Amino acid sequence: MQVSLYLLGIALQGLSVFSILPLLFNMLKKSHGNIPFLTFTIVSYAAGLSLSFFLKPKIISMQYKQVFFFTSLLWLTIPLFAAIPLWLELDINYTDAFFETVSAITTTGATVLSKLSIIEPEILLWRSLLQWLGGIGFIVFTIAILPFFHIKSMLLFQSESTGWPMKVTSNFRDLFKKILIFYIALTILCCCCYFVAGMTFFQAINHSLTTVSTGGYSVFDNSLGYYNNYYIYWIAILFMILSSMTFTTLVKCISKKQLNIFANSQIKFFILFLLLFWLIVSVYLIVTRGYWWFDALTASAFNITSVVTTTGYASQDYSSWGNFAVALFCLLLIIGGCSGSTAGGIKIFRIQIFFTTFLNYLKKTLHPHSMNMLTYNNKEINSHIMFSLIGFSFAFIACVFIIALLLCLDGMSLLSSFSSAASAVANVGPGLGEIVGPSGNFASLSNFSKWILCFGMLLGRLEITTLVIVCIPYLWMK
Repeated sequence: MQVSLYLLGIALQGLSVFSILPLLFNMLKKSHGNIPFLTFTIVSYAAGLSLSFFLKPKIISMQYKQVFFFTSLLWLTIPLFAAIPLWLELDINYTDAFFETVSAITTTGATVLSKLSIIEPEILLWRSLLQWLGGIGFIVFTIAILPFFHIKSMLLFQSESTGWPMKVTSNFRDLFKKILIFYIALTILCCCCYFVAGMTFFQAINHSLTTVSTGGYSVFDNSLGYYNNYYIYWIAILFMILSSMTFTTLVKCISKKQLNIFANSQIKFFILFLLLFWLIVSVYLIVTRGYWWFDALTASAFNITSVVTTTGYASQDYSSWGNFAVALFCLLLIIGGCSGSTAGGIKIFRIQIFFTTFLNYLKKTLHPHSMNMLTYNNKEINSHIMFSLIGFSFAFIACVFIIALLLCLDGMSLLSSFSSAASAVANVGPGLGEIVGPSGNFASLSNFSKWILCFGMLLGRLEITTLVIVCIPYLWMK
């Protein structure tokens, strides 16, 4: 407990440092409305300094249980403090501010705010910055910067987001530094591309932060649809796809100066999966909606990539494309990107293993006495992997159903309830329906529904396991 609170104090101090960026922006435009960020900086730094000063342990060491407790505590506490500027600056209650902040750090992208174009720019920048920090994960920054995190660092890393490959380098901190450098470089490149394509510098910064984090916050109510610009759409598609690939594979390819990323079967399957659904929806839009072929391809590629990568941008209201499109997007909401990326969802590698297992089942049905070893990426799928896959899948579906039922109990429609629940747990952002669809937001929901969805977003970001372990006392017994 003492070690966890001490490390939480360091994290709060670090978060207060990042708030300097909105403060500087506020000062540059010579605005006097900097009280919210000054308040947040003082409160968070004072709280963090108190924890790290009075609770400093003699030895920095963490047991397995402490790892899960610290990770859950970190992700629950950060939004409690980060919501302060929104609560003080905007005409919203603390529940809305907390919802917006949880949605930001979990890179979900669901919002309760409207008329974004008239909101103070430093607030928009703060939302985008929180998504960028949440995208790569607070643990990456901590391990890459603080030297005492060499103990159980990979377990700590995986407690925040499972599915990261275990071995790329022998030095975990070296790996995390390379991932962090790649993440920063990708963000800068994305920002430059957006700027060249026609965005202002401020808009390019915000959208690059939320594209690379696959978060999806925009500075306009109608998202990237505001621009109606093909160049911007295809730049977003490219960087959403790159950000949804396994970072360790990309870093390894760059380090060895080899661009054979398709050697990774997960990335290959992910690209083929996207291309297949781009084609299906493009043909559907051409035949049933009369779209010109390039308009159909752009609309389908952008919105499908946005949903599958759990980014949550929208170029138009795809829920108005008809029942076929609505049903398809309901399915795509929970898919997600590759493991070890900023994307949420079930993840592509789990989908692959499901297909592999099903095909093996069909073979065993035809040839009961045959011996077929299940493999993934040329490695055997052992019982431990299968148990974790089944356990996660059951937990994911159960969480979506329970949250949806609670939302229905609060008066939401069936479509809105299930799409909101799936969107929250998969960290996608917009749901489906008139209220929470691509052209709506979550402002009209009750406080009860918003707190339920906040819990769902945190569950999804920590891939359920970490938060559930902490919430079940039985699992803490020896």
